[in-house]
Parts: sequence; structure tokens; C-alpha cells
Amino acid sequence: MDLAVSLASGKDVLDHPDLRVLRPVRVAYVYAEQGEVQWERRLSAVERYRNVLPDVPVALVSGYDLGLRDTERRTSFLKQLTEAEIEVVIFDPLAVLFPSEDENDASKMIAATRGPLEEFVRAGITPIVIHHSRKTAKDYEPYTASDLVRGSGDIVAMTGSVVGVWDGKKAGIKVVTQGRTQTAKPFRLASVDADGSPLSGRDSVPIEELLSAPTRILTYNGPWQNSGCSNEDAVLACLREKRSASVKEIADSLGVSTRTVQRILDRLGARVRNIRRGVYTLAAEPDTAEV
Repeated sequence: MDLAVSLASGKDVLDHPDLRVLRPVRVAYVYAEQGEVQWERRLSAVERYRNVLPDVPVALVSGYDLGLRDTERRTSFLKQLTEAEIEVVIFDPLAVLFPSEDENDASKMIAATRGPLEEFVRAGITPIVIHHSRKTAKDYEPYTASDLVRGSGDIVAMTGSVVGVWDGKKAGIKVVTQGRTQTAKPFRLASVDADGSPLSGRDSVPIEELLSAPTRILTYNGPWQNSGCSNEDAVLACLREKRSASVKEIADSLGVSTRTVQRILDRLGARVRNIRRGVYTLAAEPDTAEV
């Protein structure tokens, strides 16, 4: 939603100095998850946080009954967008609005999406699609945006740019970008409410409180540096502190999955020692070992 408001208002995306918007454009946001009230609340909160007028040209469109796989209905929708002088349309999520037989099968996703999306491009409208990451993405810190894309290379190849967002839990939220034009080095996002107050620890609320809970807004929070997560230094530091620890203990300490920790331990090789099943300690380090 921040991307939609940024494009419509001409402000930097996520307040990131390298993600510049050269001029305001009219945007349509097509949603097919959650309800209309939630999207209106989210749009209003982002507008308030970004200090833009409430009549910023973002058109919210329910996609539940659009039937974009049908050629005639898609043509009718394209005509409506053109008449409204829409220049960018955001589809959220891709798998619901352009369903395929198997959203995890790259070839079937391409068959279901490439043709329809090219129609929008030919009409002079830039499509932006929101696509859930692959299921295993939560277990590994991404270093490129394609690391997060379900369907991987084929889907990435048909895009101009890819922006990947990874929730590293305790490590924070990481954004990685790649593309043929403007990109940015990996950076961190902070969770705030519409007034800019931190929302750390308040993101999950019971369903009965959802409508009154603060709307979470993500904003630029500096470059992504050593996160203390999913890297060798973090695991070594944990073992130095604990002297010995199980894979689960390390994972709980760093706020990552056991699979991520095991992968790092394997990569550390002779620098760590498996003293019993699933429990590790540091191998003797010549410069610090007792004599």
C-alpha cells in the first residue's frame, strides 16, 4: 500500500532516499484478500503517516468478482482503467486474481499470467503484482529478491524489477531488490502506526480487536547490516556465551529456524564441534585456548 501511495503522491517509496518517484501517477489497487474495510483503513493510515492529502489518486478495487482470467471481462476492466487515466495497477495477490492449476508450478503460473499482464502493458498501464514467497523462504535469509519468489527464475525473468520482503522475526524485516532499472542495497524496515509510534510486539492481535487495532505501516529504517541472524558470527557468539548449545537453543536465541542454524553449523565446519546428538560447542581456538 505504501508503494501505491508513494506512486500516487510522488513521494519516495517507503521513505527510502534511493527509491525515488519522479512524478505522481494515478494508481488502481486491486485486492483479493481481506475485506474492503481493512483496505480502506490501511490506505487511510498510510496517507496519514506519509502526510499526503486523503484524495491522493489511489483507486481501491475489489478483485473478488473481476474474473480477470476471462478475456471479455479483462477487456472491460482495461477499458475502465484507461478511461480513468490509470497508469499503474497493483494486483494483490497474483495467485488469487490470476489463478493457475498450481501456483507452485512456474510454467503453469507463467501460462496463467504472462498473456493477461502483457495486455495491460500494451494498453500503457504498468502492472505490479504481489506474490507470496515460497514456503521455505522463512527458513533462510535472502540475499537477492529472486530467493523469495515462488516459481523462481521464470517469474523473475518476465518482470522488470523484483522487490522481496523477508520477515526475520527478531532479526527484523529485510528488503532486497533487483531489476533492470532502479535498485537499492538491502535495507531494514520498521513497524510503526499512523502517528509514527513503534509497533514492535503489537503486530498480532485477536480477531475481535482487529478493527480497532493500530494499522501496521512499514517504513525505511536504514541499511541492512549484520543482523545477528542467519550468519556464522551470530552462531559463534551464541556458542561462546553458552559454551555448548543444542540447535534448538541456538535457534531460539537468535529467533530463526532450526534449519537455518543447522545450515550455518554445517558451513562452519571445523570451527565447531558436535559433542553429542544435536549439541554443539566451539572447537579449540589457538589464540584463546587455555595452556
